Amino acid sequence: IMSVDYPIPSIKVAEDDVRETRYAICKDCDKMTKYKVCSECLCIIPIKVVWAESSCPLGKWGKVVDAGEN
Repeated sequence: IMSVDYPIPSIKVAEDDVRETRYAICKDCDKMTKYKVCSECLCIIPIKVVWAESSCPLGKWGKVVDAGEN
C-alpha cells in the first residue's frame, strides 16, 4: 500500500510561471511517461504542477512557500 500526501482539502494554486517551470522540468525528466504520469510518484504531471504545496519526489522542484511563512 502506498501512502500519498496530497495537499487536500485546502489546495493552493501555484502561479503560472511556477507551473510552467515545473512542467518543463518534468517534461525533460526520464520519469515522465507518454501518458504524462510520473513513474516515480505516479502523479499526473499536469495536475501535480498546479498544486503550490506539491513537490518532486526526486527533488527537482519544491513546494511554493508563501512570503509570510518562516
